[in-house]
Amino acid sequence: MQRIVKAKIIVEGNAESELVVIRHPVSLLGEFNPNQGTILSFGVKIVVKNKIILIPSIRGSTVGSYVLYAAKENNTAPSGIIALSPDPILITGAVISNIPLYQPLEKINLEEISKYKYACLDQKNSSIVFSMNKTQI
Repeated sequence: MQRIVKAKIIVEGNAESELVVIRHPVSLLGEFNPNQGTILSFGVKIVVKNKIILIPSIRGSTVGSYVLYAAKENNTAPSGIIALSPDPILITGAVISNIPLYQPLEKINLEEISKYKYACLDQKNSSIVFSMNKTQI
């Protein structure tokens, strides 16, 4: 089972990886650990290193761009980001870190999407493919 969603490509690139859905805005400065590649969400450590993360948005300091860049330099960054509402801080961080950043062009339900285990950011087709297993991508 898979779902294909058309997307606006904000930072070019392709990525295919395990999907991590975070249902609340993320603070890159306060919740993201660029040394470990983890996000601390309500006391739970979520590994995002080499994974595609789907977030509604980010919140917090302009330093967040550089925290994302530090993760890229440490080889602990996500392989791609899907943001429902990307802001200039996230865009800047993705650009300087060369991390693909996509925005869905249709409304998606985070609860529904969280049932998928993998995602593919497909630059050629300007789309995001969500799937239950890697062989479907």
